Amino acid sequence: MIISRDDVDLGGLVASICDTMRPVAAERGNTLHLRQLAPLPLVSGDAFRIRQVLENFLSNAIKFTSDGSVTVELEPQDETDHSLVAEMRVTDTGIGISEADLGRVFDDFVMLDPSYGREAGGTGLGLAIAKRLTEAMGGTIGVESEQGEGSCFWVRLPLQKRGNGAPAIDPVPQVVPEGPLPDATGLDVLVVEDNATNRIVLEELLNTLGHRVTLAEDGSEGVRRARAHRHDVILMDISMPVLDGIAATRLIREAGKSRRSRIIAVTAHTLPAEIERFRAAGMDGCLTKPISSTDLAAVLATIPVAPPRAAATAPVSEHITDMAEADAPRPVARTPALSPPDVPLTDALRLADLRAAISDDGLARAMERLGMDAPAKIAALLAAAGATPPDREAALALSHELAGAAGTLGAARLHARMAAAEHALRSDDLPAFSAALADLPTVWRDTAAAISEAVAARK
Repeated sequence: MIISRDDVDLGGLVASICDTMRPVAAERGNTLHLRQLAPLPLVSGDAFRIRQVLENFLSNAIKFTSDGSVTVELEPQDETDHSLVAEMRVTDTGIGISEADLGRVFDDFVMLDPSYGREAGGTGLGLAIAKRLTEAMGGTIGVESEQGEGSCFWVRLPLQKRGNGAPAIDPVPQVVPEGPLPDATGLDVLVVEDNATNRIVLEELLNTLGHRVTLAEDGSEGVRRARAHRHDVILMDISMPVLDGIAATRLIREAGKSRRSRIIAVTAHTLPAEIERFRAAGMDGCLTKPISSTDLAAVLATIPVAPPRAAATAPVSEHITDMAEADAPRPVARTPALSPPDVPLTDALRLADLRAAISDDGLARAMERLGMDAPAKIAALLAAAGATPPDREAALALSHELAGAAGTLGAARLHARMAAAEHALRSDDLPAFSAALADLPTVWRDTAAAISEAVAARK
């Protein structure tokens, strides 16, 4: 087995895995929590193998837990100037494992009892493979469980720090807050976001939290507004046409009244290479879409009214080269298209968060906007996909836009299709792209009906 040694933002990687698995957990009535117990630096490791191990733990926890909770904890241990041990724990409130079986759960072909086989099927190799992967990375793996009381699977991986050991980029605090969040109202927030649905939801969330909001529909407008007025914080979308979030950030750091303001990346993707690009451009943190009210409140609570950040010095000429690089295809992991049973039509937890966090009118307005925009975008996407050869750039932009809006409003199945289509296009996997679009008209029909029902219920 070949183990890669690439730059890994472990916190971002684990957060993205949890985001992917959360709709699956919700389908079984489970809540999925992530707690990052301390900041983590950029490390050297094999992101693909780490993902395999953690996804196996999460898949098992979700399968054998109903109407309960699954919690992922990420904690650095034994940290030195150059290395650390990263411990990842997946704890569930499910059926648990008997003491007699604990010693053989990582053996090949072990199906612990008939109920496991009937409920989940499989070969009994998942945990055995996770053990081999962990040991190949120099780590250790284990489990603690009591029958009827749930389980805790854990893995400890020795990792080397990259660079000077500083965090790659400060993530949104992943610790579930105990008690109320610190009071941080009255901030002047600039939202730079080209997706109309996302703008509506972000504006509503920020207004509810007591902040003053200015909206910009693209990177160019964001730069103009940032230079004309000093904002306490700028929420910067990354993928935008004409001027993307990275280029816009560099221009804001050059000059103007907001050159020392905190800038938070807002993105659906937190790959390590992208995180480094965000930092190099002058960004201070990262929020992963879809943004929850808790995550947004947590990151804004850490922002002072007068941020002590020095201006970046990258000249304008540098961002032109980087923009060209950003337009080039980047290899990413292949993501298979998900079939309808894999993902529920809507994300109940996301919708509950929105209903609790924003006004009825705001939620109805956002849903109506998606209902107005999506049919034309879907028609354009299918037309781009049907061209010979497919219009890759048009299809990529449309897939990204629809994925963002669907994720924001908890349209889980539509979001899954569009995310799969986007990943397939970025990795030049046309069969996977076609598979992601195969039932898109049906998915949209069902989603539109759900949106109409939700809008009617809010009026």
